[in-house]
Amino acid sequence: MHGAVPDACIRAVPEGMQLIYWDYYHNDQAHYEAFIDRYTPFDRPLLFAGSTWASRGPVPKYGRSFVTTIPALNACKKKGITQVINTVWSDDGSENSLITALPGMQLYA
Repeated sequence: MHGAVPDACIRAVPEGMQLIYWDYYHNDQAHYEAFIDRYTPFDRPLLFAGSTWASRGPVPKYGRSFVTTIPALNACKKKGITQVINTVWSDDGSENSLITALPGMQLYA
């Protein structure tokens, strides 16, 4: 057992498979760092996926996007994660044009 990950789970991940850590809810860099560390036993490349909050209402929630993205990307830099993606969801009553998510995407650039 490697921390919270059973050895059988680690062995079940096929060779060559890349893992993705999805998280766009937290605003604490230490949280992101701790979760990145949970992937260490897999000894696989890790990609981080965050989000620009654009799924509800007439405009994206830039404040929420920035307060979750900045600590996440800082954690990725600190932990050596070199691949990140920004997701933008259009559900739950989204009324905005996805083009309005560009400022959130710029954080990832």
